[in-house]
Amino acid sequence: MKKLILAFFALVVFFNLRAADAPKPTLPGGNDKWQLKWNDEFDYPDILLDNSWYSANGPQTWILCSRWRENAVVSNGSLKLQNRKEVRGGQNWTSGSIWTKQQFLYGYYECRYKYAAATGTNNSFWLMSSSAPTIGKKFEIDINEGHYPSEMATNIHNWTDVITNPTTGSQTHPSSSKSFSFKSGPDVTIQLEIPFTARKVRLTSNYASHFHIQEFRVYNVNAAGYPTAMSTTADTDVAGLVNFAREAQTKITSSGVYGAGYELPKAADGSLSSHWVSQTAGAKWLEFEFAADKTIGCIQFVSGWLNGTSYSNVLDDYKVQYYNGVEWIDIQSVVASDAGVNFGRDYNYFGLNWTADSLQFFCNGKMMRSVKNDFCYSAAPLYLSEAIIAWAGAVTDAIDGTQMEVDYVRIYDPVPANQKPNCIINGGFENYQSTTDWQYLKEGGLTSSYTLVKADPAEKLTSMRVNAKASSSAYGTYMTQKIAIPEDGLYELRFKARSSNVTPENNKFRFKITNNWSGLSSILNDTTTKWVNPTSAWETYSYKVNLKQDFSSRFTFGFANAGSFDLDSVALTRIGDIPAGIPVTKSNPNTATLATFNKQLKITSETSQQLEVIGLNGAVVYAARINPGVTDINLNRQGVFVVRLIDENGPATFKIALGFLK
Repeated sequence: MKKLILAFFALVVFFNLRAADAPKPTLPGGNDKWQLKWNDEFDYPDILLDNSWYSANGPQTWILCSRWRENAVVSNGSLKLQNRKEVRGGQNWTSGSIWTKQQFLYGYYECRYKYAAATGTNNSFWLMSSSAPTIGKKFEIDINEGHYPSEMATNIHNWTDVITNPTTGSQTHPSSSKSFSFKSGPDVTIQLEIPFTARKVRLTSNYASHFHIQEFRVYNVNAAGYPTAMSTTADTDVAGLVNFAREAQTKITSSGVYGAGYELPKAADGSLSSHWVSQTAGAKWLEFEFAADKTIGCIQFVSGWLNGTSYSNVLDDYKVQYYNGVEWIDIQSVVASDAGVNFGRDYNYFGLNWTADSLQFFCNGKMMRSVKNDFCYSAAPLYLSEAIIAWAGAVTDAIDGTQMEVDYVRIYDPVPANQKPNCIINGGFENYQSTTDWQYLKEGGLTSSYTLVKADPAEKLTSMRVNAKASSSAYGTYMTQKIAIPEDGLYELRFKARSSNVTPENNKFRFKITNNWSGLSSILNDTTTKWVNPTSAWETYSYKVNLKQDFSSRFTFGFANAGSFDLDSVALTRIGDIPAGIPVTKSNPNTATLATFNKQLKITSETSQQLEVIGLNGAVVYAARINPGVTDINLNRQGVFVVRLIDENGPATFKIALGFLK
């Protein structure tokens, strides 16, 4: 994305009559072959974006905009990377770019997003090594560098190796690129992020009948840009243009001519009113051979013929290629299958299946490209980036106020053979220090603790021991994990447990499955408390629950009684469909109110509430059960926090600043 890199470049075009959000595709090989390991649904207050993401915050000299945290906005369930025409950081435009604090390796990566609806914008979903890896090479994988309205571009960059041109001495990094255009119309512009050098360029087609080429242009790399393909004065519209196709030394050949008046020179005579027309039968081609090697930055052509106010016989089956001295390399390929796609209007799905052996790129569930993985072997952060660039079309004031809008990003691991997808991560507690799965919490004042144990655990694996203290709250001591319920269904929760408590009434704990932000139960048509009554010996416990799809759900074990509880092998798996007739539970809004003064909270509520105070790092810094009425709490903390109050109706969420009064 950032520099011009020596590589081959290919663009494939599809035609499809569709004017709506793309339907959710099945994951490669089937949804049951994958389990979610990380996701962001952007369904939280904007301030919490910084928990999981870094943000660009300054000038970006390799593109036309500076990028800032203020341009990355989370609201109404999506991330907006906003473009603004404003002078900041020494540049005339601003935009946004974020990348994950966590790094990831192999798996299936999926992002549902819309492009900024203006040319000149680069809408990117990508990975890049943050440092020199110990295995493989430093790399960049552009899952999609999308250009409005209908182009998808994939790139694989090798940032470790350097290639030196023996003639010029210039240095570049190896790169492999292939792009796909989903555009229908007579005018075609192929503006190359990565220029190529060649002596021959050609157009080939298996079009069923003869076809018209009004004009074919092959331009140099031009910093000032390129004209619109439909311009009648294209070659003089922009300073610095050289049209290699019209140079006197260029040799033009073809597969044939339809008849008198449609001769070969008319394919590149500077006029849209005169046409070269191919023969009717057989393979068809139009070739340009230059007197010397040319470095090419843009190719344009116009096909079809004007029939009243619309074009007829627009070419929808062709390849544009260049000859590298050994073979013909595709620059752009077109198949007549998909048309009318507008990535700035509709949500679409872009994906990457990354393994140690291969890189497979997807659009709306269809594999677009598959290549051998030669050097991308190390973990890397994931990026979501908006940019304003010269090679994505005209940069105009139409960009101002546009945005790349991301609904979600999800990363999946393959499910081990003969197993089902498990919604719980680290259910065997092999890693107590992990910050990506369980949180081990307790209300203020409790001295409960969590410990890994290996004393005769289930199946001789590490287990989690909860040393709980008595609490008036059902979840005074609680361990919790953000999970995703990938689809509606009947699920089975299974785990192993034991307890050292002697009194049967005290020898129990409970669990719940709720939405992460609303606090509403994800369990359909069942409001009963889910009790677990373990014995002193390891036993397996199983519970069947009907769950609705929710990629921002939360699973919680709660302990109110004093005692020692051991847990192991926690799994939540889908085992069937929801029985017909089970309704979704409805609820009323949470009406609690919150006031602050210095380091104090005043909460007013007609119902009992679960209070959580969340720091900017995402950690719960205070939790308590609030009774109906007015409650005053002195937090004795300074900073900016998110306060969440949850009752049976859902959450009330507040952003507060504490402790700044003198």
